[in-house]
Amino acid sequence: MLNKIAQKIEIIKAEEKDIPIILGFSDIFLRRDWIINKGYLLSNLKNGIILLAFFNDKIVGIGICKNKTLYLLYVHPKFRSRKIGSKLLQKLKPETIRARTNQTTGNPVPYYERLGYKISIPHDPKNRNICIMQKELA
Repeated sequence: MLNKIAQKIEIIKAEEKDIPIILGFSDIFLRRDWIINKGYLLSNLKNGIILLAFFNDKIVGIGICKNKTLYLLYVHPKFRSRKIGSKLLQKLKPETIRARTNQTTGNPVPYYERLGYKISIPHDPKNRNICIMQKELA
């Protein structure tokens, strides 16, 4: 079953027309941890990249990256452990990750460490709940 779902996942670059879908998704899954509004999305569409993961035409994941820094990676709880987050990261290619450690969904640091990222700054000076991670050089 895992392979069938993984084969049906489509990852697309978000466009302005996708904003209502992203806002609906974020209102359901991210509202406790992230403030995502139209202005934030427009800024990231213009100056960064937003990737969306779809399964059967429904959004199941999102990744937001700007200046080679990942600001948000989220996968619908029912679709986790299916390599969707890894696929989003592979396409976004962030050098740095700003990992929010006090999310209601848990601390993402161990996930990023499994993917080869290491903590470079344990606590961002502007926000103690964010640690900065960077890809380990091979």
